[in-house]
Amino acid sequence: MRKYGIWLTILLLFLGWTSLPGESQEAKQASGKDVNVTVTALRRGSNAPAELNAEDIFVYQNNVRRPVVRWIQATGQNSRLDLAILIDESLDTSIGSHFAELKDFIRSLPENTKVAIAYASYGNAQMAQDFTFDHERAAAAIHLPRGPLTEASSTYRALTSLVKRWPEDGGRRAVLVLSDGINLYWGVSQALPTNNPDLQQAIAAAQRHGVNVYSIYAETAGNLRQDSFLVTIGQSCLQELAQATGGKAYFEGSRTPVNFQTIFQNLKDRFANQYRLTFRAQEGEKEAYDRLRLSTEQPGVELIASRRVYVPAIAR
Repeated sequence: MRKYGIWLTILLLFLGWTSLPGESQEAKQASGKDVNVTVTALRRGSNAPAELNAEDIFVYQNNVRRPVVRWIQATGQNSRLDLAILIDESLDTSIGSHFAELKDFIRSLPENTKVAIAYASYGNAQMAQDFTFDHERAAAAIHLPRGPLTEASSTYRALTSLVKRWPEDGGRRAVLVLSDGINLYWGVSQALPTNNPDLQQAIAAAQRHGVNVYSIYAETAGNLRQDSFLVTIGQSCLQELAQATGGKAYFEGSRTPVNFQTIFQNLKDRFANQYRLTFRAQEGEKEAYDRLRLSTEQPGVELIASRRVYVPAIAR
């Protein structure tokens, strides 16, 4: 009997040891840093559900599923939005013909939306109006751009400086950029989206601070708008900026869009169909920009968010 007792003890110990990895994995899932992300839920088709619940959302950090902590629809008291409008000073002054539409868009935003107006000039974001709930005041701060600047002017550097100075209070964060997207600060070879250091820094800053970037392509002053190669590169950069940060780029061919009202309506629809996601991210020894992927089994729903998420290092 004593012999059987010894073998039973060994068996129980073995079963305990083999269960440790599962327990460790559960503990690993429960630990980590809570990270906030703004998610746009686009509904396509009549079978799309009116609402999404937390259990409908699957979050993957570097292809590893992570727990959803909170999933809150951006409505009512949870709908606070800070929106900065960044206008490239080098745009052709004909953009002024759309400023009435831009001002009407600002006035039509919900009253709990804070709006700021800034101008991108020589790599800096010059504030024409700080964040305010007074939409009339924000609209009044809009003025015509200066026109031609040197080719060394970089809208993306200005965007980075704007994002880094973002106030800490508030909820969702978004920037609407009006620009041709062309950045020759480092030369033509560095103007491509994959080679453009200013663009990549702007994307990283937006991802770190939880800012969705939207853009409208508009023609620049001077001769660059006649260069179809550079125009295509500029639009590609604006597209990359939007997709990487969970926003959207708007353009029609190689010219400034004729009608901004349709763009602004689409933008408002996106703002009205957003959620604030909090998930528990796994931290590492160093801070990182980890891949983020969202999915749902609900039909007719597309989830749009930043492609990467900033995760700080483990606190020591």
